[in-house]
Amino acid sequence: MKKHFRLFGVLLCAMLGTLALAACNGGSDEHTHTLTAHDAIAATCTQDGNIAYWSCTECGKNFSDAAGNNEVTDVTLPATGHTYVGEVTTQPTCTEGGVRTYTCSVCEDSYTEPVAATGHSAVIDASVAPTCTETGLTEGSHCSVCNVVLVEQQVVEATGHNYVNGVCENCGEQREPAEGPVFTLSSDESSYSVTGYTGTATEVYIPSSYNGLPVTSIGQDAFWGCNSLISITIPDSVTSIGNNAFYNCESLTSVTIPDGVTSIGDSAFSYCDLLASVTIGSGVTSIGTNAFQGCTSLISINIPNSVTSIGRNAFSGCYSLISITIGSGVTSIESFAFRNCYKLIEVYNCSNLNITNGSTEYGRVGYYALNVYTPANGNSNLNTTNDGYIFYSDDNVTYLMGYVGTQTQLTLPNDRTYGIYRYAFYINNGNELTSVTIPNNVTSIGDYAFYSCRMLTSIAIPNSVTSIGNNAFDGCYKLIEVYNCSDLNITNGSTEYGRVGYYALNVYTPASGSSNLSTTSDGYIFYSDGSVTYLMGYVGTHTQLTLPNDRTYDIYRYAFYNRNDLTSVTIPNGVTSIGNYAFSYCTSLTSVTFGDSVTSIGEDAFRGCSSLTSITFGNSVTSIGSYAFTGCSSLTSVTFKNRNGWWCSTSSTATSGTSITSSDLADPATAARYLTDTYGNYYWKRS
Repeated sequence: MKKHFRLFGVLLCAMLGTLALAACNGGSDEHTHTLTAHDAIAATCTQDGNIAYWSCTECGKNFSDAAGNNEVTDVTLPATGHTYVGEVTTQPTCTEGGVRTYTCSVCEDSYTEPVAATGHSAVIDASVAPTCTETGLTEGSHCSVCNVVLVEQQVVEATGHNYVNGVCENCGEQREPAEGPVFTLSSDESSYSVTGYTGTATEVYIPSSYNGLPVTSIGQDAFWGCNSLISITIPDSVTSIGNNAFYNCESLTSVTIPDGVTSIGDSAFSYCDLLASVTIGSGVTSIGTNAFQGCTSLISINIPNSVTSIGRNAFSGCYSLISITIGSGVTSIESFAFRNCYKLIEVYNCSNLNITNGSTEYGRVGYYALNVYTPANGNSNLNTTNDGYIFYSDDNVTYLMGYVGTQTQLTLPNDRTYGIYRYAFYINNGNELTSVTIPNNVTSIGDYAFYSCRMLTSIAIPNSVTSIGNNAFDGCYKLIEVYNCSDLNITNGSTEYGRVGYYALNVYTPASGSSNLSTTSDGYIFYSDGSVTYLMGYVGTHTQLTLPNDRTYDIYRYAFYNRNDLTSVTIPNGVTSIGNYAFSYCTSLTSVTFGDSVTSIGEDAFRGCSSLTSITFGNSVTSIGSYAFTGCSSLTSVTFKNRNGWWCSTSSTATSGTSITSSDLADPATAARYLTDTYGNYYWKRS
């Protein structure tokens, strides 16, 4: 019996063990786990942690208690993630960005991000209005944070006084009259007239009253030949401008004749060569004979409705006059009033006169015109480009009429097809003009177009040119070489084709030669062809010149003509002759030193050098041309190193003449008087 019980027990135990194993494998709960303890691990910002738990090494289950009663399926504590706190660590400026740094408050991990520039905070800088004497400022702005200038204020020039009858309209300042006007009391002692001028000012203001009485007239010859005068202010109190009042005021550039003036006298402004702007007041009723004759810079004129008569030759010889308006009140224009106004291409006729183009009536006002307009039948065909070229253009033709800019080296416009009109560059343009490039779209060159352009040394005639008018290049004494790309048969020395080749030593065709002209680095223009070398001119800016001494050469005719900026010239050894008009009208030239190699001085070589005070001639000088020093009014000392054998004659080909003794020439003052006055118009020679 015991044996059977023991066997039952063994079988029971075997069965229970199987059940326990089954429970551990997911069967009965009767399984007893073999548990291993795991400590709690706290989670960090970036790594997971876990709770405290127990795991069965056999079945792998996890329990929250040591007895294995509470099973848990997830013991993981997830990573907490960073807890960032942001702070600007680099402050932004107006123009540069800053930096914001984020730092984890738990683990101190960090990262950065940019902070945008703040931009400027603009503050307006108020404009400042200019006054008559003080400059102003335009409106500007700056940044209130960094003070940088955002919009720079520009200086506005002082307005200058605007005087009306001697009182500035803007600030009320009384204008001081210039020194020099001579005032003469009228016979009835009721007014004054300006009858003369003894000053040298360039700007002259005539007061409306003198010694408490009105100034009512500018008398006859009052400013005759006043070459220093550039501008004149005439008050409204003046009612008349006398005969020759401003005759030959060569530097006068503009004039406004006030409304109070009723008459402009004969030759009042004759031969004011630089007078380019004239405003005639609404009170003027008559313009006298020759009133503006020879005002060669005058481009346009408006005759007001108050004028009834225009005198004989009133605008004769105004070669630059292009356009004119005849006021409604004009009833008579005397003969030749507009004679030789070759460029007067259009006329506006507001009067009842029957003015027609091509007619010699009414003073020839319409004689040269292509168009005569009335108020109802046309508009001007003239226009001026931004760079100063004046064009006339209608449906049939286009002409370049002239140039009013300041450049002396011109490349003519190539944006249209046109002809160069007669006298286009004559007179004053011809004096500031040193070179000109004619483009291929020019078809013709009119009569006298470049007449007396004395500074031109070279010119190219393009293949588009089919005709050159009469005397187009007459008086271009320095035009030493010509490039002929046209079909015209231009030859040197010929008077044909406007004398373009008349003065030339060489005329080139495109394949026949290259220029013999060259300009040194310091601005001297030379022509050299192997047999001769000439100094043609100077394009530099110095006023005290020592001419080049690195070669033997002659100074060409008109080389320094009218260079009134020059103050002194040293002519070195190597220069053998000085051409005609080489230094004429260099009005600021005070001294000239001649090298001993100079043998001849041409006609009019220093004519009109009114500031020249002393000269010394070297031993080699044997001839001095006629009028070489005429008009050198300040020349008081002339020294001849060789005083023997001098004589003079009115003929350039004479072989003998009036003897000038060595003793006469020994005194520098006497020698100066002989050279400028007594025998100034003679040819001087030394045997």
